[in-house]
Amino acid sequence: MNDIAFRAWHIEREWMYDVTSISFKTATVGIEYDGMAERVPVNEVVLLPFTGLNDSNGRRIYDGDVVKCVYEPWEKPMINHVRVSNGCIMYGDHLAYNVFVDHEFVHVVGDIYSNPKWAELNKRNEVTECTKS
Repeated sequence: MNDIAFRAWHIEREWMYDVTSISFKTATVGIEYDGMAERVPVNEVVLLPFTGLNDSNGRRIYDGDVVKCVYEPWEKPMINHVRVSNGCIMYGDHLAYNVFVDHEFVHVVGDIYSNPKWAELNKRNEVTECTKS
């Protein structure tokens, strides 16, 4: 069975939260950080789905995460963000899974929401078809 999980970027507070529940009936999201939990309207957050992929340390990779990939330690790393586009999990212009299995070191280094230096990576080019790249 697929592991379904979300994180939420609170737009006004500019803070990342773990999502504990989503209520379609009340259009609210249960969020939690440091043991404190609350419900907020769904329109106050950006929901970021878990991609089903993990980095080299076992950390979950979510939509919007910035990931550094290195094939060998002495090589220049590739840094890009992960996004879900039309059902495809992309790393830049490539299918994320294909990139990650080809690189020995894959590490989440941030996300495009909470770190302004990664904001330029948030150019969401939509993918029309998933093809092996």
